Amino acid sequence: MFTPPPEAEAQALEARANGPIAVPTLYLHGEEDGCMSARLSDDMAAAFTKGFERVVMPGVGHFLHLEKPEAVLGHILPFLKS
Repeated sequence: MFTPPPEAEAQALEARANGPIAVPTLYLHGEEDGCMSARLSDDMAAAFTKGFERVVMPGVGHFLHLEKPEAVLGHILPFLKS
């Protein structure tokens, strides 16, 4: 899943995709996510040159928008307005 295909075009695309991300980014993750650990995003901020806001939401699993839609919206709207 994390290994690019051996073709040169795919590897070139992978190299570009792994460069700095130059847009403000909001990252939401459920603390109770049983599919992916919130720890996967622990050191992501360095890759974002225009800001990175990470929110690990307590009491929420993998489908944040379905489990706590108002809480998710409470993070997204202020981020978009900023």
